[in-house]
Amino acid sequence: MLVNYEKEHCRRAAFLIKLAALMATPDTKLSAVIDARSPLQKIFSSTNLVLFMVCLMYGLTYIDRINVNTAGPSIQRDLHLSTVQLGWVFSAFGWAYLALQVWGGWLSDKFGARLTLTVCGIIWAGATICIGFVGSLAALIVCRVILGLGEGATFPTATRALADWFPAEKRGFTQGITHSFVR
Repeated sequence: MLVNYEKEHCRRAAFLIKLAALMATPDTKLSAVIDARSPLQKIFSSTNLVLFMVCLMYGLTYIDRINVNTAGPSIQRDLHLSTVQLGWVFSAFGWAYLALQVWGGWLSDKFGARLTLTVCGIIWAGATICIGFVGSLAALIVCRVILGLGEGATFPTATRALADWFPAEKRGFTQGITHSFVR
């Protein structure tokens, strides 16, 4: 029994030494070390958790983006909006979203993907909640602009996070998976 314990201890120590050496060297392939993990460890790895959370976030932003469009006729009736005013509500999101698509990448570079995504998530979640409480055209437009600002920075920032977490040879596949949750 002691011999088996010593063998296991030596195997783990060798694994940790190999991992430390590989991590200390920049731009090394960790495939040799990763293959030593169990299938369960591979499935629930930190990179897969990041991928799952980005996919969940993309799905939620899609729902947030289209929920007003789906509820448009009801909102129009409840707030007594004309078709033109409803069009302003729809476009308010788009212009703010466009503005932060460009600057969202800069925010991610400046403050880091984790902080930027956290702030963006809080902004668009809060804006979505506030949309349910609006009682006027102006309030609805303000909420849609805030939602657009929050969601606009989300996508370039998430792309930055995926670039930080995934090796270059897996980024195309990873982007494909995440973009399937947007539509």
